[in-house]
Formats: sequence, C-alpha cells, structure tokens
Amino acid sequence: MGKTLDAIIFSLFGFSSVLYMLLSSGIKMNISLILSSLIFLSLYIILKAVFSFRFPLTRHKRKLLAEKRVKSLIYQEPEKAHISVFSYLQKRYPLKNPSFSSGRLYFIEGEGEKAALCVLQKLRVNPDDILTAWRTHGKTSQIKSLVVAVPGKSETEIKAAAYRLTNPSVVILDKPMLRKLFAKYEKSEAPDERIRRIPAFTALRSYVTRRRSFRYLLYALVLIANYIFFGKKLYLISGLFLLTLSLFGMYLPKEPESLI
Repeated sequence: MGKTLDAIIFSLFGFSSVLYMLLSSGIKMNISLILSSLIFLSLYIILKAVFSFRFPLTRHKRKLLAEKRVKSLIYQEPEKAHISVFSYLQKRYPLKNPSFSSGRLYFIEGEGEKAALCVLQKLRVNPDDILTAWRTHGKTSQIKSLVVAVPGKSETEIKAAAYRLTNPSVVILDKPMLRKLFAKYEKSEAPDERIRRIPAFTALRSYVTRRRSFRYLLYALVLIANYIFFGKKLYLISGLFLLTLSLFGMYLPKEPESLI
C-alpha cells in the first residue's frame, strides 16, 4: 500500500503541474485534461515499476535465505515440509507423481522406480532415528529407496548407519546438502501452495498505524495545497480522507518496544 500510495501521490502532483502549465499556455481545458491524464497514467506506471523493482539476490543473501528455509522445515506441518523439499528435488532430478500418505511422500524416479521421502522434523537426529524410518518401510512398502531429509543437526554416524541399510536403500540429505540445494533453486516454490485471503477490513486496518500517520499527513497537506491553487474538489476530498487516516493513526496505542 505504501508504494502504491507514493506512486499515486507523485503522479497526481505531476498531473496537476502539467495541467497548470497547459492551462497557463492557453490550451483548451479538454485537451489539457487529456494530456494531463496521459501524463498521470505514464508516471504511475513508471513509478510503480521503480518502487517495485528488486535487485537480484546476491550469493550471500541466497545462502542466508536458504538456511532460514531449511530451519523452517522443522516447524512446518509434515505435508507442507515434505512438499517443499520435494519441489526443490524435482528441479534437480527427474521425479514425478508425488503423493503424501502416512507421514511420507511417495514418488516415482526415472523410469518408474518407486521411492519415498521422509523429512525428520527434529532438532537433532541420531542413527536410531534413521533406523526407525527405515524399518517403517522395509517390510510394508515396495519401494526401492528411501530419501531421508535432515533439516536439523545430525550426528556424523547417520551416513554410516544409512550405508549399511538395504531393501530399501537409504539416501541421506543432511542440513548442508539441503542448504546447497535450496540456495541453487531459491526461486522455486512449493506446488499447490495457496495464498490465504485477508479480509478487507483487516487489510485496511493494517495500513493505519502511528508510523504511517505522518506520511498520510504530508500527503494530505500536499493535496489540500493543490486544491487551494487549482480549485479541484478531488484534491480536497482526497486530502481530507488522508487527513482522517492520519489523525486516526496518531491516536492509536503505541506499539511496545519490548516483548516482555
């Protein structure tokens, strides 16, 4: 909302300035309004693009963001965590037909070999956790391999323990491997992830804060000044609306500086 409001305010200022210059030059009102409207639309599109521009992530930032995503896997819902890891693996390997069931995500690799993904959502993983995950599938599932993702800390013996297990074989994706995978394909998103809609009143309420009230006040003064100079009621209505938001935001309780 802040970037959109900034673009609208600056575009309105350009609109009013161009309109004033055209009318001062003796150009008819209809032509002046059309030209000023084109200037407003062009400025809004340009400013919106400028304010929304994001520099590409540096290598260091991609690593930091990947580390945060890997840590978040421990606290996510099991299905969401499995789908998130699978979405990154799917960018690297020929995997297809994912299906989540009984705390595991089953998929097909390559020419039809069935496998399963297990994300151990624990702060620390030891060889016994790997053995427990393997026993769950060794007798009941017809899978060829079990991929175990470990987003938390792990003991060095887990890879040695996984190497000795067969039918199904176990592949370990420890924390460094997950970080490297997530950093390489950082722009990938988990499939079928829906964005939750926010009620309109809740969204509007989030825009009225003490911090933003001073910005609204500045915009309101600019619009009211334009109304005084040009006599357009639209400036007055917009200015009074922003002034109301500003006054309302100033009387909101101040956010606490500390949590406790």
